[in-house]
Amino acid sequence: MADTPDYDAMPFEELRHKAISLAEHRGDVKFLWGLVEHSQGATAMATEGGDLGGIGGSVSDAVAAAHEVFGDKSEATGLEPMYRVVFADYLTKHAK
Repeated sequence: MADTPDYDAMPFEELRHKAISLAEHRGDVKFLWGLVEHSQGATAMATEGGDLGGIGGSVSDAVAAAHEVFGDKSEATGLEPMYRVVFADYLTKHAK
């Protein structure tokens, strides 16, 4: 188990990149859209009576949306501890 990465010590951007890249490689649309649906922008849209346009598209659509939400000017800034746990959990369960 010495080869197990220490996700707690990993910089957030690296952790985010690894989790989103792994989800893209696995074709895990459910995980990627889950990230987007629970972002602050999606939450704000829902409270204003909008919707996300019937989320469900392709892996590339989900990856693009996740990168938009978690890009350089990330919405995750205030929610980094929560997303850190989500990303670390995903990597722990699915990374080889």
